Amino acid sequence: MIYIGTTGWDSTHWNGSFYPDKTINRLEYYSNFSSFCELKSTYNKIPTENDIAFYDKNTPKRFIFTVRVPHVITQDWKELKTDSIQLFLERFKELEKKIGTYIFKFPREFEYSVANQKFLLKLLSHCRELTSAQFVVDAHRSWQLDEIKTELSAKMACLIGTDMNPLSSLVRDNSFYYLRLMGNVDENSNRVNRSILIDRSADLKYWGEHLKFLNNRVKSIFVCIDDNFSGHAVKDAYLLSKILDSNKVQYKGFQSPNAVPKRKVADKAIKI
Repeated sequence: MIYIGTTGWDSTHWNGSFYPDKTINRLEYYSNFSSFCELKSTYNKIPTENDIAFYDKNTPKRFIFTVRVPHVITQDWKELKTDSIQLFLERFKELEKKIGTYIFKFPREFEYSVANQKFLLKLLSHCRELTSAQFVVDAHRSWQLDEIKTELSAKMACLIGTDMNPLSSLVRDNSFYYLRLMGNVDENSNRVNRSILIDRSADLKYWGEHLKFLNNRVKSIFVCIDDNFSGHAVKDAYLLSKILDSNKVQYKGFQSPNAVPKRKVADKAIKI
């Protein structure tokens, strides 16, 4: 099964193009169009019990969150933050049925080494004692090794793939795959706002074919689209859903035409 969603649901520039007005409950509205979303606010802090209740109350029973692990757990890899890990994972116990994966986002300095490998495996082993969920590792390219692929798979984990670095060759059969479409990071740094839309339909057509191939190998695929990919993640999620539809691939994604932004998209970047 392929799940298509976006990184977050709270982008203010979706007002008018996706959300009908500024006062609407955005998560509840979003969940009417998609059954999956990456929860990125948890990277900055461990959510409160009220936050967890809000996530649960405003999404259907079969909605799926992928959740970024707080940076307090991943920024200092010299010491395992057992108290923070336990608090974080216990906080999500009430939402466990809606958790697809947890995402460990490490800083660029967290390069592969024997010592860092031991830390990562220790971290995963500790988390495995507290939850049965899957894990995604977002780390430096030096981790892209067959040995790491095997060890992560044994702990129900995988390396994250992106459109710049898919890592699909490192995907093990009958496992899972996490893909984040985010565009060129260096180019994104120059895009301060979202007043530019870029036509990514050709890229999405490629990914539609690629995901069709991978879907025959793995149990589940999470495709998370970032606003930086083209300027509007909802638009891309809807277009990719339509492409998978035409390819006769089973998926869960944006299935309503109302999810398409009203703003015009040209063959090249345009001002809107």
